[in-house]
Amino acid sequence: MQIFDGGIPDGLLSHWRSGYVPDLAGQTITRLTGGAWSMRSRRSYTITFHLGGALTRQEPDATAFGGRGGFAVNINAAWARDEPDDVAWVGHPLGQPQHRPGR
Repeated sequence: MQIFDGGIPDGLLSHWRSGYVPDLAGQTITRLTGGAWSMRSRRSYTITFHLGGALTRQEPDATAFGGRGGFAVNINAAWARDEPDDVAWVGHPLGQPQHRPGR
């Protein structure tokens, strides 16, 4: 998990949620963009990772974590102790985390 240390340096508080979506169309993009500017901390952010290529050419049950198509969405709140938190903002865009079909 050290790969994420640069995004939220030591001393900041954080809260995050991640989920998986099949695409970035329709309600998914509407929810993500609709909540994008309602965060209270300038340090909070959302990132998406396209999952595809060789990952999708595996049978869903061939690996410990199958069904890797679509997008991973990470919604990250970060704030200093003297700033307002964005815990509620993290829960807004996607609601409950999405689960992979058949998992």
